Amino acid sequence: MQVTTQSYDSVPTGQHISTIIGIEISSNVRFGQYVADVFKPIYRVKENTVRDNGIFRYKQAKGFLYDPKKNWGYAKFLNVMGVKKNNAVDEKYKFENLVGKLVLIEVYDKVFTNEFSKRVKYPVARLLKKVEVPF
Repeated sequence: MQVTTQSYDSVPTGQHISTIIGIEISSNVRFGQYVADVFKPIYRVKENTVRDNGIFRYKQAKGFLYDPKKNWGYAKFLNVMGVKKNNAVDEKYKFENLVGKLVLIEVYDKVFTNEFSKRVKYPVARLLKKVEVPF
């Protein structure tokens, strides 16, 4: 699901109540000798947006290694969102079902040096918990 987003720079670091407004999905991304689908929920914080740092679902594919223990982040994300294993049939939960959910996230700066020796810095988010509305 593609979502047009506003400035990622204007979401301050710290914890924020937000709404999941979309999911960016990259399929069959190679990580060394492994292959995974990468899910990046997009969170709306007031009028701005920030992307999740990424939830990885490693999978079995010919010519690649597979270790189900590497899917701990995927399992943790689904658990925090209240998705029971029975609902995540064959470990292929439809992340689009989470659009509109209210969550608590932590925004922090991702900092690294790119292949051109340039320092890159931008905000990313991490899910802390699903927010239950009492009405």
